[in-house]
Amino acid sequence: MTELKFVESGSSLGTFMDCPKKYEFSYIKKLSSRNYQRNLAYGSFVHALVEEAHLGKDLSAITEVHSTTLIGKELERYLKEYPESSLNIQKDAALALAVTKEWQKYWKERSDDLSSNSYTISQAEKEWAFRVNASIDSPIHAGKSDAILFHKTYSGSFLYELKTSGSTTKEAYKHKLELDKQINSNLIAMKMDGLSPRGVVYDIIWKPAIRLKKDETEEEFTQRTIELYQKSPQEYFERLMVFRSEKDLDDYALDLHGQYSALRGVIERGRFYRNTNACERFGKLCQFFNACMGGAPQEEIEQFVVRDKKLPELTKEIQE
Repeated sequence: MTELKFVESGSSLGTFMDCPKKYEFSYIKKLSSRNYQRNLAYGSFVHALVEEAHLGKDLSAITEVHSTTLIGKELERYLKEYPESSLNIQKDAALALAVTKEWQKYWKERSDDLSSNSYTISQAEKEWAFRVNASIDSPIHAGKSDAILFHKTYSGSFLYELKTSGSTTKEAYKHKLELDKQINSNLIAMKMDGLSPRGVVYDIIWKPAIRLKKDETEEEFTQRTIELYQKSPQEYFERLMVFRSEKDLDDYALDLHGQYSALRGVIERGRFYRNTNACERFGKLCQFFNACMGGAPQEEIEQFVVRDKKLPELTKEIQE
């Protein structure tokens, strides 16, 4: 029987609910693709820069990415893991820096209830963990909040969530945030920390729906992208509030308990079944598709690297 350290995150539990076999590859065997994924890296760079801003950093003062900054540490991590993609990594970090400079400038100059002037950040990138039930062997649900803020107008604490999205159906994306269950865990963690969260402030940085033109260099494309942010920042920087009732959180706690029970059952049986409906998403096959098909095991495994942590987004301490 596979031994499981029963600490999960919203991402790992969501992967299990999507496809148990994918969960096995990603969180039991701890496999990650060797291929550099630009969208994920760009999101990581943006998050690191926004965290800098929340800690009081004037992003306009960052003229180059270096190891003393949070994005510099992210950059070093990616360069170490994907040395063959160093040029793209450098470009993505530079674009993230240029975009977040415009983001900070835009929200500093506004005076409405969702501007940077209407709230103060009390905690940034806070890790948390709580037991799913009262039993001594209860699973532990862990995660990290982008930030916790105190809103001056509403006189209360709010969860802050940063999103980067290239969705062309903005309204559909925002409606989906109304049902985002992952934030419920963060709100429960805030309550266990003695806070009474009023709701969630979503901060969305939209990506322009443009593509590289024929005969256009990537540098020219990047500059064209930045100019769009500068010309029409209101189209690409958006904030909204989402609220949760006590019943919403109670219902979610029951759902969480049921999901962990299902995971425990799969672990105890030692059989991670496949959900073939999850093999393809947005025109792309799951990264574990070939390995899942049961081809040459060693050749398939060599396509991946083995992580040193089960939950890569969290520190080792919180998951051990």
